[in-house]
Amino acid sequence: MKQKIEQLIHATRLAFLSSTFDKSRFYDLTLSLVAWKVFSTQTAKTGWNYNIDVVSPGAAYDFDRVMRHIGEPDHKERASRSLQAWEAANQATLAELIAVEPDLIQGIPQSAWNLICVSWTDLFATQQSENITLKALMVSVMDGLELSLSDDRIIFENYAPQELVGLMVDLLSSSPGSSLYDPYAWSGSFLSAAAQHLRGLSHIRGFAAAGLPWKLAKLRLLLLSTTAELRIEKGLDHYKLSDEARFDLILMNPPYGRRENSQAVSTEPGPWSHLAGSSNRIDLALVCHSLNRLSPTGSAAILLPGIFLSGQGALLEFRCRVIQNNLLDAVITLPSGVFPQTGVSTNILVFNKKRATDKVFMLDASHLVQKSINQVVLDEAAIHRYLIRYREGTLTPDEHCLLVSNNHITKMGHDLKFSTYVPSEQQLINPFPSSVSLFEESSRLFAEYQQTQEKIKQLTQSKK
Repeated sequence: MKQKIEQLIHATRLAFLSSTFDKSRFYDLTLSLVAWKVFSTQTAKTGWNYNIDVVSPGAAYDFDRVMRHIGEPDHKERASRSLQAWEAANQATLAELIAVEPDLIQGIPQSAWNLICVSWTDLFATQQSENITLKALMVSVMDGLELSLSDDRIIFENYAPQELVGLMVDLLSSSPGSSLYDPYAWSGSFLSAAAQHLRGLSHIRGFAAAGLPWKLAKLRLLLLSTTAELRIEKGLDHYKLSDEARFDLILMNPPYGRRENSQAVSTEPGPWSHLAGSSNRIDLALVCHSLNRLSPTGSAAILLPGIFLSGQGALLEFRCRVIQNNLLDAVITLPSGVFPQTGVSTNILVFNKKRATDKVFMLDASHLVQKSINQVVLDEAAIHRYLIRYREGTLTPDEHCLLVSNNHITKMGHDLKFSTYVPSEQQLINPFPSSVSLFEESSRLFAEYQQTQEKIKQLTQSKK
């Protein structure tokens, strides 16, 4: 199936090379074809059972029916009319998701257009033979498309390894009926993966970058099997939320190190807005925005660069306030290389409005990795064992984890680096060797014992 998806995207590339259009418009067309196929199939066979209502404009505009006429002189015109008809019939829900500019399809050379359509039909034939669901197939197509867009430098922003999503969700205090928010959803892969992990959500909301990223985000979320109310806003230069809007769960991977106008989020009402406006770091402004928008019992897990742990100025003021207000729940230091496109050290900071303790859980996951040839992969099982013990109150600090009081953090100048607390904190809380070091030592002694036994056996045999 992966090969078929690559062939489809390659056909799109060839169409670009054989025309005068900007290639981003051909990727835009691919997303329109994704939507057309999904909506045609759902309305024709099972009824739309996701989170919006979609109306078919008529059987003549069905994806499969139109694709039966590949190669005919008027096929491009049929496809163009069909895309326009679907959007016209669903202006309230599918605006800008399906229809493309009329001249786009007509401007593609006939041979390139035929190649695109044949690639689609081959893909769906393989899907049926391998018994893959349409939803899973379309998600894979969008993932492949996003990678290709990154390679072409059309969309290269906010990528986060998907294994982080499950970890971040587990760090939150979720319950049925919770609302989920991502202020910087970009192309939706992070938000949609989080929504799949969380069941029984009442609302899903996010802001995505205008253009192709928004279209990707919107389609990703529409493919979720959820009854949650869904709103994906277009544009990251404004945040139009009602003053009373609050969210139970917030997950975010903001842009790192950017220095740009943060007025979009610093002018809203809230106790953190002044701090957001005191710096030109957009990541700090977005974190402050998130804390303003947390519900009274809400929690947030946010990926942030290492400078947030020990930086000065506005970053120091930020750490002082979260410690004073007992909002910081956990700091997870991630391995270097977990984000292949950047060398920036990365951490997960967890905030909780309703904490029952004054201790912060610190986990150094920099060495909790699995062996992989091409990339750094988190050892999720090892990390989850720590999380379970932390929640159960049975956590024993060791070389990877600590429980540090707010008072201790204050005495250490509000530094949140794990290494700052290792010597004194481990002597205070855990004066005995860790279970890991004891196991390693016992294994070493047992190996020496076996070697000694073997030498005794050899000496005994030589005397005989």
